[in-house]
Amino acid sequence: MRDLILTDQAEADLEEIGDYFATQNPAYAVRLIARLRENCLAIAENPEMYSRVPRHEHAGVRRMVSDQYLIFYIFTPTAVTVLRFLQGARDFDAILFPEDSAG
Repeated sequence: MRDLILTDQAEADLEEIGDYFATQNPAYAVRLIARLRENCLAIAENPEMYSRVPRHEHAGVRRMVSDQYLIFYIFTPTAVTVLRFLQGARDFDAILFPEDSAG
């Protein structure tokens, strides 16, 4: 299995997600964050299993769907780096690829 690295932004995303759901249903928040982290481990075991982000294949960014979230990551032969956890309805193009979305 490759090393698993979460960027500072990915860690911040998890904290924000957990904080949001903790106000409504703390038990669900704990389960959701655990599931997102477990899915990161699954990615690290087989990162090629998930598709590259459409229209941005050149960047090498891939995504996995987990509940209503998308886990965005890149990988090398030795590591998987999770870039972001974004709610599926968000405009991930503008967030992840602002230079491609401008204009």
